Amino acid sequence: MAARPRFGAAIVLAVAVAFVGGCGPGIGGINGRPEQFYGKRVSVQGRISDVLVRDAAGKTLAFQLVSKSGERVIVVTSRPTSRREGDNARVRGTFSSEHTVGERKFYDAVVTDRVRRPRWLGIPFL
Repeated sequence: MAARPRFGAAIVLAVAVAFVGGCGPGIGGINGRPEQFYGKRVSVQGRISDVLVRDAAGKTLAFQLVSKSGERVIVVTSRPTSRREGDNARVRGTFSSEHTVGERKFYDAVVTDRVRRPRWLGIPFL
């Protein structure tokens, strides 16, 4: 009698690999080797610590995003957001070596068109 494969263990292993493989480099990983990420899509989340540029209506165009471990990255959005300092945010965009907003130039910034609330399996990030 041949042994039956353990499908349950295989499914758990596949889900674990997919979950770990889906985790991005994070802010610290991007800051550690920025040249690897220039022109590539990245996804980061954290807390907005400093608003760097606002439009005439007071909406945010550029800000610093800080991870739980204290690493920082500049985020520039083409679509103004109502998010403010202290808000949690999730951003998916292109990592750029240089980007200009108005008269200000930013280096090593994530350029996006949308800033969202962080979520993990549908649960808001607290």
